[in-house]
Amino acid sequence: MTRRGQSLVELALILPLLLLLAFGAAQFVRLALTKAGLDAATAAAAAAAARAPSAASAAAAGTTAFAGVAAGYGLDPATPVGIASGDFERGGRVAASAAVAVDLGFSGIPALGTRWRLDSSASARIEDWRSRAAPP
Repeated sequence: MTRRGQSLVELALILPLLLLLAFGAAQFVRLALTKAGLDAATAAAAAAAARAPSAASAAAAGTTAFAGVAAGYGLDPATPVGIASGDFERGGRVAASAAVAVDLGFSGIPALGTRWRLDSSASARIEDWRSRAAPP
């Protein structure tokens, strides 16, 4: 066997593994970027809800903030986000949670799921000067 033929055989054996590693790394980077975007959008939703003037407007403010940040990260702005404001007392906490499903291109590898669910939650302290009791 010539050197040229040996190199071609070695390339034919190792190329599928190298391609799998390269495409796999790209999919995991995509997964990490989606998680970072989801975390940022959920934190923005909690912060906006905590700054809302009342419990009634907290959910709307949080949902709007989530949609804006999610769109900036390329996520679906219509992703449902849960806002829990509790009693909306001064110094209390507002919690936000969201989840998305990410399709990965690993359909040929059964051990790795093709659809991964990413969850995110965040909380923020209700600002004292924003949450005032309703006048009598």
